[in-house]
Amino acid sequence: MKKNENILIKTVNDVMKLTLKRSLFENRLNGWIDMKVNPSTLQDIYDKNAWCSRNKIYSWIQGRALETITEYLNNEKYLNLSKSDLIQLGDNLFKNIYPLVMDEDYLSNKKNIKFVFDLAGDKYNYFPKPTISDMFIIRGMVSYATYKGDNYISEILSNKLKYIIDTSINGELINDQLDYTAQIEVNYFKDRVGIEGAMLAIGASQILYNYTNDYNDILLGYMSIINITSLFSKKIDTNNYIMDYIGFDNNPIITNDDYINNPGHCIEIIGLSLKFLRINNRILKENKEYLKNIKSILINMGLSHFEKGQNTNNTINLKVGLISGKVYNDCCPWWTSFEALRMFIEIYYINKDQSVLELFYNQIACIHSIYLNGLDFYVPIQNVNSKGQIIDKIPATPDIDMGYHTSIPSFDVLSIINN
Repeated sequence: MKKNENILIKTVNDVMKLTLKRSLFENRLNGWIDMKVNPSTLQDIYDKNAWCSRNKIYSWIQGRALETITEYLNNEKYLNLSKSDLIQLGDNLFKNIYPLVMDEDYLSNKKNIKFVFDLAGDKYNYFPKPTISDMFIIRGMVSYATYKGDNYISEILSNKLKYIIDTSINGELINDQLDYTAQIEVNYFKDRVGIEGAMLAIGASQILYNYTNDYNDILLGYMSIINITSLFSKKIDTNNYIMDYIGFDNNPIITNDDYINNPGHCIEIIGLSLKFLRINNRILKENKEYLKNIKSILINMGLSHFEKGQNTNNTINLKVGLISGKVYNDCCPWWTSFEALRMFIEIYYINKDQSVLELFYNQIACIHSIYLNGLDFYVPIQNVNSKGQIIDKIPATPDIDMGYHTSIPSFDVLSIINN
């Protein structure tokens, strides 16, 4: 186990060292996070295409960065980094985002922060409801402000976060991610509800509770988990699965007689849900047998999705058919494997099943041999195909992950291992 711990510890340190180098010491974007870099070579990718332009700022990356920096500061014992550097990185970013979120029209929900904006350009757009970009930005701001003890900012933005969580639970959070092929923002569906809102509401409610200490805020996360295991759940054969989309009639969306599914997202959801139930076990007032049953459903879902999505090398395909078993997209992003690590250790924490521990070990080996293969600096390769070969594909943003999908799951794993 010590070898596995060392892989994760080196990874979380190297990822943040690269972030500090680019975004603090070299200060490439005046305090914004800049991670437009090839992990294999550590060279810039500014000239790759228009979306990789040096002046493009991706709000998902900025919001996730604040949340991630907070987690680094809460896990100092695993770091060989300067705490003052981490705080300076966080303070600079917080200062940049502050005027955007304190705008009167933004606070009153009349506009949204763009998914991507230019350094000197307009940073807002206009949707009828909050977007995923809003969710990430406000999650990060509340998380960091709570850590710093800034109650003034936390109080104002906690109200905004509560509104975004409520919107998510109601199935109204808008996916504003960019379609890099069509070069347009994703047009949110008018005929369906995506699972992403329920997923993001789980962690958001924990961040909200960390500031408010209000039991009702914990219930928001619990409500999201219940929705996932009921509204978004479907039994196929003998296993429960999470549907990516459901219609307004609460029935899963079927395409060409198949339920096309992102196993990695579902694995992420299970890991986040089990983590939420674990850390809030003592304060949740629900019937313990009922909670036990919820955990059992979540475990079945998680293992079922992994079985559907996995390749022989333990990478996880991006899109599969839950009925046909067909692989619709064999891109295997790095984040699915780190999220699987968290899920497996959370399951093992509950049932002490040695076969699950074996899955955990296999996933660590996959990360080490495929996503960190041959790298002196442990910043994971972003995308490979089902054979483990590197592919050139933009994941969520041209900026690579600076820890949200890499370091936060790793910290969760290390926390369980060491406790």
